Amino acid sequence: MDFIQKIMKKRHHYIPIFYLKGFVDPYNEPFLWQYEKGCKDIKKVTAENIAWRKYYYSFTNIEGKQDSFEDVLAVLEGAASLIFKKIKNYEILNDQERGDFSYFLATMLTRVPRLREHFESYARNYMKQFGQYAGSNKNILESIIRNYEKDTGQKIPVSTKDLQDFLVKGNYDINFGESFSLEPMTYIKNIANIFFRMKWVFFEALDNFKFITSDNPIAFWDPSQSPSSFLGVGLLNKNIEVTFPISKDFMFLGSWKFESKNYIKANNNTVKDINYRTVLSAARFIFSCENSTSLYNFIQKLSSTDNKK
Repeated sequence: MDFIQKIMKKRHHYIPIFYLKGFVDPYNEPFLWQYEKGCKDIKKVTAENIAWRKYYYSFTNIEGKQDSFEDVLAVLEGAASLIFKKIKNYEILNDQERGDFSYFLATMLTRVPRLREHFESYARNYMKQFGQYAGSNKNILESIIRNYEKDTGQKIPVSTKDLQDFLVKGNYDINFGESFSLEPMTYIKNIANIFFRMKWVFFEALDNFKFITSDNPIAFWDPSQSPSSFLGVGLLNKNIEVTFPISKDFMFLGSWKFESKNYIKANNNTVKDINYRTVLSAARFIFSCENSTSLYNFIQKLSSTDNKK
């Protein structure tokens, strides 16, 4: 048991185990089905063994000690699991419960690899562009060098001309520390406040089609923009629709314009439309309660279309 606990402590799930269990195949418990974009295999998996990375939330705190967001996330997940039960019983959430659910949505947006990778990519491109700009402007570069040498008490080991050439050419990589991409999680409170102010609707899948989820389960959708526009659609956009599959049977939709009706029965066409958004938003993996050839074809077709854009 100690050995298993040590293994599980290393495994930081970017999609919570309790959440994934909402998509378990009812005829094949405790398993669910993992689809991968561009891959022909459909894998039978358990919630405990997917959607994790080793020490994914670890960082060095201000005291120089190893720390992790795991405990904070566990508290939010515990509150969310209780709210999920209320939603499945068609109960109206009070302000406290709406607040807790909003925080959970904010973590689900910021904790996934896709956002962390986008954040690193954006920072990397910005720093390279700034380096090229500074390298092409001798006065700015000399000012940066003077400030660096004053702050550190060290001389740069190359000439200003060599540094200029190096920065302008941009033939280098920028590597960040492991905890750098955790920065978006420090904005959870602000993001949660936005979710809280939105109009909410919960859909229930009543026909034979069920909701699916993914390794990036919160999907942004603006009918007036291209579905491939991930970073171009923001939460404050007046046309934004945010979808989040809660389980195979329930789905959350938040927007600024949608009429709030609390609970709506969803037919197969509505479920398919939401699943379309979920697949497009997925970085790599899609999770379902069904081993389905039609779902496989649906995912691969959308994946092929997405790759051409």
